[in-house]
Amino acid sequence: MIAVIDYGAGNIRSVENAFGRLGAKCILTDKKEDILGADHIVLPGVGSFGDAMAKLDALDLPEVIREAVFVSYRTMSVGRISMSYPAL
Repeated sequence: MIAVIDYGAGNIRSVENAFGRLGAKCILTDKKEDILGADHIVLPGVGSFGDAMAKLDALDLPEVIREAVFVSYRTMSVGRISMSYPAL
């Protein structure tokens, strides 16, 4: 299962539609257990990194994302947030 992190920003519908066209099952989620239990994780990006980080912080997701990235390396970021991703 692919978890697309839904933090109230980013191009999540485009990502969801792309996976659907490929026949891949994905869920939109902001829940730690869904993110850490997924086979793959996608973090959709936005044009404003500061706003995106504020939304991720409000959901307590940066630590979850760090854990997913540094423990299993199964995360893909999409868009401008990917350029600043190490800041998480």
